[in-house]
Amino acid sequence: VLLSFLFTAPTLFGLFRIAGKLAADEEAVLADLFYAFSDRHVYARALATVRGLLFRGTIVWFACEITYLLFVYALPPTLPNAVLCGLLIGIEILCGLVWLLCRYPYLWATIRFEDMPLPDAYDRAREHVSSPLFRGWRFTFGFVPWLLLGFFTVGILWIADTLPRMLVAYFVDCEEG
Repeated sequence: VLLSFLFTAPTLFGLFRIAGKLAADEEAVLADLFYAFSDRHVYARALATVRGLLFRGTIVWFACEITYLLFVYALPPTLPNAVLCGLLIGIEILCGLVWLLCRYPYLWATIRFEDMPLPDAYDRAREHVSSPLFRGWRFTFGFVPWLLLGFFTVGILWIADTLPRMLVAYFVDCEEG
């Protein structure tokens, strides 16, 4: 998991950098995908940015896993217990999504204000993007039909069309503030 984090997180950071360049009408090249590996400061910045999001996601995953294991091992396997378990896990996922969407503009700010230290970039993001939770919900649920279509095409449409569209739309949405 650690090796995956050390190599995948900076590459995803580069993918977001390409999308940011495309949204700003700048020239983007495939080498930008590996931008985080170009300098140790940029690499540390990419890891610090993704670490916060990954930490929150891991906490939500652990909470859901603990709830599931408690219901499986502590309670008898009846239909009401299974429904209650599913309901609690659904509530945990929604709360986790709210917790993650509170940091909606942070990745944009990390790339947009790359010459600033991270705390200053995050402060600038809070100033620039009004109501990040609402904007994050609107952005996420605006792409639900395309995500479902991508699911029905076994991910082909998702990778070929929806993901690039979502990445560029994210930067355009954050730029609008």
